[in-house]
Amino acid sequence: MHFKLFFVTVGWFPDIKRSSLDRFEKTVYSGRVWKATFQGSTIAVKKNVDNNPLSFLKEAHILKGTSHENVIKMIGVSTEHHPVSLVMEYLTEYTLKQILLDEHTSMDTSMKHMTEMTSKIAKGMDFLGTREIIHSDLRADNILFGTNWTPKVCGFKFAHMTNDHTIDPKRRRTIPPVRWLAQEIIEGEKATTKSDVWSFGILLMEVFGHCQIPYEDLKDPEVFNRIKRDLRHIRPDCCPEAIYDHAIDCWSKDPDSRITFEYISHFFW
Repeated sequence: MHFKLFFVTVGWFPDIKRSSLDRFEKTVYSGRVWKATFQGSTIAVKKNVDNNPLSFLKEAHILKGTSHENVIKMIGVSTEHHPVSLVMEYLTEYTLKQILLDEHTSMDTSMKHMTEMTSKIAKGMDFLGTREIIHSDLRADNILFGTNWTPKVCGFKFAHMTNDHTIDPKRRRTIPPVRWLAQEIIEGEKATTKSDVWSFGILLMEVFGHCQIPYEDLKDPEVFNRIKRDLRHIRPDCCPEAIYDHAIDCWSKDPDSRITFEYISHFFW
């Protein structure tokens, strides 16, 4: 069996033989990632396994033509055989969350490096915003790394365009993890790129507050109620006040009052 790759912008790639795919154990939201070699380069093939190809192809459409050093790159789409597959650049198997929890990682976790890293994540998110892409699931689990520990925004299952009002029936009952959701989404309002800014503030708690899980002493319904009462994530003892102050600026109730990713990228650099 072969995989024929439809390159979204310039035409057809040669087939990749299935036998060349070296599977590694990493499950993602709606598929399974396989490792392969294509034209001398290592790539990742993300296979859809939930019998919902439209959702998978929507993710491909969102990533079509995106090119930024801090956003995962899609190389092509395989639709010739079931299931549908996305062909992506190959990144490390470790998420930012896994690295934060691993004291023996080779990644530099000094304050200087971590602020530079979060600045690069903000740059990737700012790029997505200029393309009117709402990520909707920004958190440490959805940050992978390229060469030299370059952070890459990944995990586009819940992403959509700002002008996309369609609802996938199979996703209607699913929402991103609630602890990263902006107040307006919890209250039933429409998500915007500023909703991603809120999530970035929670990501700061993961990175600089060493939070294994945000609001770790609360259950999900308690998180909902806390945010609806205009209360915010408390500052962990290990989180610098300057970092927390900027997280607070990410959590303004009025989305338009929140700081921008462009501002964040310059502040943390």
